[in-house]
Amino acid sequence: MADEPDPGRRIIRYLNGVGTAMQRNSVEFYVDMVSYEPTEAIYRLNSEAAARRVRGFIEEGVTSGHFRRSDAALAGQAAALLIEGMQSGELLQQTGLSAGEAYYELGELLVNGLSVRK
Repeated sequence: MADEPDPGRRIIRYLNGVGTAMQRNSVEFYVDMVSYEPTEAIYRLNSEAAARRVRGFIEEGVTSGHFRRSDAALAGQAAALLIEGMQSGELLQQTGLSAGEAYYELGELLVNGLSVRK
């Protein structure tokens, strides 16, 4: 990730990587994983780390002028809530997306929503 200078592409690459890893998991696997407290705790910890990482990418994008400042805090919090919704399974149930698809769509949503409009 460090070699990618564009914050938008960094977000897309990062979340696509998470999505690709999650795509290998079936819905049943995911439900089992979050139903068992030790694995759910690890997944929650990783989800929180992912949300922090995405917020950091957003902040970098605002600082560099790639992203609009007015929406950065909201977008960072929205990303954290969406990742939490993926972690709980509620977002996946409501949308019909797999976890992998949801991470991919989150990246697209963030980058397209935050981009500076010319």
